[in-house]
Amino acid sequence: MIERTGTPIKIPLTDILETDDAIIIMVDIPGLSKEDIEIGINQNSVEITATYEEKSLPTSGKFIQKERVHGAVHRTLTLPTPIDVKKTSASYKNCILTITLPKKQKKLTKITIQE
Repeated sequence: MIERTGTPIKIPLTDILETDDAIIIMVDIPGLSKEDIEIGINQNSVEITATYEEKSLPTSGKFIQKERVHGAVHRTLTLPTPIDVKKTSASYKNCILTITLPKKQKKLTKITIQE
């Protein structure tokens, strides 16, 4: 977690947009390929895991500052409405993971009134 002016920020940075038909999640995940990202989805939540491999270190010298990390970052997002898992799509372009989650259509079941 990063702290900016006293407010903790969760990593990876995430925006969630709700439209009439879908929930759209945009996640900043720099420096990875799509193979390094895992997405798990159910009707009420999305789990995102991004795994950063440790890069080869120089054989000489020492770090004065080292902020880039290796390992996995994980984020679980609770959705405000049930979604249609089978129609979900995701893309990863310019370091931004975009997940489109169509909302589940509410179907009414008609019943017959008996005498």
